[in-house]
Amino acid sequence: FFAHEKLKKPPKKVAQNQPRPLFPTVQPRPRPTAQIRFSISWNFGTRQVFSYLCYAAICGLFVNNLPDINPEYLIGVTPYHFAAMNGHVAIWELFLNHLEDKNPASQVDKAFTPFHYAAQNGHFETCQLFLEKLENKNPTCQYGITPFYLASEKGHFEICRLMIDNIHSKNLETKLKNMGSLSGRTSLHAAAENGHLKVYKLLLENLKNKTPEDDYGKTPFDLAKESGHSLISEFSFNGIDIWI
Repeated sequence: FFAHEKLKKPPKKVAQNQPRPLFPTVQPRPRPTAQIRFSISWNFGTRQVFSYLCYAAICGLFVNNLPDINPEYLIGVTPYHFAAMNGHVAIWELFLNHLEDKNPASQVDKAFTPFHYAAQNGHFETCQLFLEKLENKNPTCQYGITPFYLASEKGHFEICRLMIDNIHSKNLETKLKNMGSLSGRTSLHAAAENGHLKVYKLLLENLKNKTPEDDYGKTPFDLAKESGHSLISEFSFNGIDIWI
């Protein structure tokens, strides 16, 4: 007992006239320069590198001072991809004006292009600019996935309507390939399986093939029923005679 009492530290003395602070004070750390940010983030390989590069690009530092304005990381994704992925229109246009390949494919995510990322994440304005600048307005990756398929899968109604207004319906009715159980599926399958009724109705109104089948014979109606989306399955069942 006495040994334990000896080990106890004496309480710290607090001045009587000085109130104890509620929160400890933290010294602010100096902000690194753009060059230090670039080297630190590049070494760690995080997405921060692309954010810092984008900030530098806005200031004109990145494009004017680096020999390669769109460097690839080990995974094959460039700042241009992330600008489209995050909907940074001003940064995207900055890269667009300096790059020969306006829609390069990455080496990850099934070789998606910047257009794929913009459509998947619902960036309407970026998709609108892609449609204006690109010759191939619905590019396919090695698995047959298109920006229109991704927009339908995520339920981005405005982007789907934008692409329908600017692209021939024949180029929108693509099918997935080399994807196992997903092979042969279309944008209608994607909208139905994920329960996007508004997008599903839009596709039915504008696509020629109303009841496409995948490589396993499943229709969008089948996927909606399996996924428990009763509104889509009821809509398909009631309107199937009309569409045929």
